[in-house]
Amino acid sequence: MASSLQKTSVRDIEELDELLSEPTEAVIRALAALDGDIVILGVGGKMGPTLARMAKRASDIAGFSRRVIGVSRFSSSKLESQLQMWGVETLSCDLLEPKCREHCLYGRNEVRDDRARIVDLGHE
Repeated sequence: MASSLQKTSVRDIEELDELLSEPTEAVIRALAALDGDIVILGVGGKMGPTLARMAKRASDIAGFSRRVIGVSRFSSSKLESQLQMWGVETLSCDLLEPKCREHCLYGRNEVRDDRARIVDLGHE
């Protein structure tokens, strides 16, 4: 984790994505304390992909086999494929549609990218 703090330059976008999504020890501990899956609403936003990848990486490092699910309209199939390659499951839907919101409520932990906070939904 400390290796990224010592970098002085970045080769390309892939390396930048790798560095930005590298979880700190605090992130690993925080996600280790959560039960259940993590649902990230608005994962197609500016910070969403990095946040989703970091959550998946931190969970894996902590030894938790949990699902990280990213929800978005996914106007770019490239982003959806990239998230899946990183081990993040995707759900393509419009959050303004009631049926979509119903599908999103099966995760115990929800991250709303617009507020960048974790909300315990209390669903088992």
